[in-house]
Amino acid sequence: MRTPTPALRRLLTEGRLPLSAASRALLGWLAPLIATGVVERLRSGVGEQLLVRRAETLQALVDQCFPGGADAPDRSPAARRWRVSRLQAQRGGCT
Repeated sequence: MRTPTPALRRLLTEGRLPLSAASRALLGWLAPLIATGVVERLRSGVGEQLLVRRAETLQALVDQCFPGGADAPDRSPAARRWRVSRLQAQRGGCT
């Protein structure tokens, strides 16, 4: 993960997340935290959920992995604008 996903943001803010809302990439990123008990996988009704047990540890890891923080904006719109501006400059101006 290059930027925090909405699911990770939700896990940070709410302290819990339905397992169905977590992607494989997020589960892979959280695997060491689940193994050490920072985040716990619990049965909830007919499904499962992720529950944060040590929020400060999770927050510290997010701060370390995402220097812009959990609210870092997605860079894809900026990259898309940059590509379009390059194409327009190569064609000789705005279309």
